[in-house]
Amino acid sequence: MENQWKRVRYASCGDLHGLHYSHGRLFGTGRDEVIIQTPVHARFTQLVKDNGRVPVSNPLKVVDGRYEMDYEQLERCITEKTKILWICNPHNPVGRAWTAAELQRLGDICLSHGVYILSDDIYYGMVYSGVSYTPIASLSKELSQISITCYSPSKCYNTTGVNQSFTIIENPQMQEKYKKSLHKTDLDYAINIVGLAITEETCSGSCDGWLKDFMVYVKKNHEYLTEFVKEQMPGASVAEADSTYFGWIDMRNLHLPSEKIADAFLNEGHILVNDGAALGTGGEGYIRMNLACPRDTLEMGLWRMAKVYRDLCAGEV
Repeated sequence: MENQWKRVRYASCGDLHGLHYSHGRLFGTGRDEVIIQTPVHARFTQLVKDNGRVPVSNPLKVVDGRYEMDYEQLERCITEKTKILWICNPHNPVGRAWTAAELQRLGDICLSHGVYILSDDIYYGMVYSGVSYTPIASLSKELSQISITCYSPSKCYNTTGVNQSFTIIENPQMQEKYKKSLHKTDLDYAINIVGLAITEETCSGSCDGWLKDFMVYVKKNHEYLTEFVKEQMPGASVAEADSTYFGWIDMRNLHLPSEKIADAFLNEGHILVNDGAALGTGGEGYIRMNLACPRDTLEMGLWRMAKVYRDLCAGEV
């Protein structure tokens, strides 16, 4: 990340969603289309709408329990109104750090259609041991010229409260457009000295050891979750992951709205999970669970969930 930090251009500012708002106004006009790969953080869709653009879903697909990009469907999504493809790498909530080969194929499609790439890489350091994080802009000069890559230390280092993020933009013309967009929204005044210091320190490499150890722990929590669900929640399953701190749990076997499932876990088991349907197409029937916690907390929560799950299966909730 240290080398990436040295390449920042005109981009230190406030929260990442504000950054995305500015990016969304760089290209095209109202009613242009922005493709997003669902299920994904609910703010993606909302921010596209807030910019007066039209969100178009290119749902990820599941192959043998592992999420992949659907390139054929992406090609069908692109029209003359498509200006931006907005990706998440590593992906929230499905926990995939896209490989260089996957990103290259995606980038080739965008290059051939004249589509810009906005890459939310806020989970850049949260990959499991043996897994590599690859920024799409690093793959070629051509891709760097159509890409905007967004970063923040907030997820990797639990610093959301400092409200700091930054962007890497290699294309000089895009840099100028971005600066003007920041000025219009006053986001260039959102910098605070504490946040800037934290951002510089976390990008220097000095905290890499802590993050590596943390991700070893998270991976073990994900493995525990996977086995627990298999044994104690028959019919449900956990998506294979290689990054982030989320568990993405498929409970479509219950044939219930995921909102009702999430409400049951909260009201009956006092466990807060996220309703997958809120994350867009492909999320219905799923729930998202945060695994960035001590093992004993995870175990306690899962046993509560298992009881509620059995009651849901029996129609008693």
